[in-house]
Amino acid sequence: MAEEEGDIGEDHEAPKFDDLFDIIGGSCFVACLFTSFVIMEAAGAAFIKFFVLDVANPGWYCPNLEYNITGNMSGEEFVEGYCVNGKPCVNFTFNTKYISTVTEWELICDRAYIPKLMSSVFFAGVLIGALVASQVSDLFGRKPALLSSWGLGIIVQTLAMLAPSWTVYTALRFITGLSAGGIVSVTTVLLSEYLAPKWRTLLSYRVGWNLGPLILTVAGYTLRDYRKQCLAIGLWSLPIFPFAIAFLPESSRWLLQKKRFKEAERWLKLMARVNRQPVPDLSVLKVIADHDEKLRQQRQKYSYLHLFSTRKITIMSLTIMFGWFTCSTVSYGIESQFSGFTGDIYLNMLIIYGLMAAVRWVLVFLINIIGRRKGYPLFTGIVCILMIIVVVLDIVRPNESRLPQTALILTSKMIITGSWSVVLLFSTELYPTLMRNVSTGAGNVAARLAGVLAPQIALLATFNKAAPFGVYAGFTLISSILLYTILPETTGRPLPESLPTRKSSKKTKTRSDDEAPATATELEGLNGTVNS
Repeated sequence: MAEEEGDIGEDHEAPKFDDLFDIIGGSCFVACLFTSFVIMEAAGAAFIKFFVLDVANPGWYCPNLEYNITGNMSGEEFVEGYCVNGKPCVNFTFNTKYISTVTEWELICDRAYIPKLMSSVFFAGVLIGALVASQVSDLFGRKPALLSSWGLGIIVQTLAMLAPSWTVYTALRFITGLSAGGIVSVTTVLLSEYLAPKWRTLLSYRVGWNLGPLILTVAGYTLRDYRKQCLAIGLWSLPIFPFAIAFLPESSRWLLQKKRFKEAERWLKLMARVNRQPVPDLSVLKVIADHDEKLRQQRQKYSYLHLFSTRKITIMSLTIMFGWFTCSTVSYGIESQFSGFTGDIYLNMLIIYGLMAAVRWVLVFLINIIGRRKGYPLFTGIVCILMIIVVVLDIVRPNESRLPQTALILTSKMIITGSWSVVLLFSTELYPTLMRNVSTGAGNVAARLAGVLAPQIALLATFNKAAPFGVYAGFTLISSILLYTILPETTGRPLPESLPTRKSSKKTKTRSDDEAPATATELEGLNGTVNS
């Protein structure tokens, strides 16, 4: 891969926004900001992961007719549930381990497709929420978009406990999905725009993404009723919400792009005070803004279309989006099958989400050592191998205990988080400020499309238990190859501030489209053809 040093098409003497962060320095503000984002991300994660419990099937049983007829008390009084002409047997009964939408509305036999449909509808809401929130945050600011998404989720998730039917419940969960999509999309961008390069790896830890499911697991184990769980998941973050309204900072990068200098100065001064650092000369903000304005004079406002403006940028964007799609398919596909795995669903959730919180730190540490470009195929390749082993075991020993398969599947669920961390970093590190929210939103779109499809892929298990895992193996193999061969390394590079015009990137005119993929800075020059 061809890699060259230097920023193509940019004035090397012009100040960069990251230079201010280097001057202000300190970790205290980062710690405070990161903690607040952990809470908000945890709220969004709990909204999303609730699909694991609310449509879980605890199992159901039918009376053993031979037992009733012969009176042979040595046999089993109940057998595993079965359907007759699409209907459950007479006098069937559910396992009483917990109450879910499946048990309340008897979503089995010819209605067994409904739980997966409910999950797909929810993820359709997440998809739309990510799209809308990304555009809203670019127009009106990161903070308003984030708080409105969060507040909507608190209200609607709580109201879901009152749903009189599965159709009303599904509609309310769709709206909750809108909220969750907005939270996940905007939190990542806002935090990345306040972090200097040395702190940006914090994005990969996604602590809130593990904290939310752990809160959900505790609520599920304690309450055992999906309606009570709706109330708990909806209200647990409510006490923090007023503090977020008062103290959550708006993105200084976004304020600078909008020429709102006084507001940007206010947040940067607060950052310096919290870090106990001297306030730098912030008159440089206007210099930065003027420099960026010159670079933006010959282009329009960025939209999703700009992710596909040139052949190379299109390939890069589609590759990143397919990475999001793959990670989401594997992750949500596995989670949608939790209730069918060997062992107790709450114990499985506790093990997987608890270990993920610890394992993620190890995986991100490896990402910093080996880089983004090598890290993704390493993690995803391991998942591919494990999925192939699961398929082989299901074929070779179909009637034996699936405990080994369950262990391999849960291990894959943990490792895929490392791959997801890498594609998240690629989405924020390969695009400038005004496109960063769009690029992350596009990644979320791909991930939520996968979320819509994942429950349907999981339905393949009703025909062949190995089928879903064969699909996951295929996706991970293709994605590993694509990301390794197409994307550049971005570890340690400053965030790009702009996309220059064709005139400012003479060097890119001599490059052949058939050459090796460009580096992060070269890609900025290549995208100068957007408005040419």
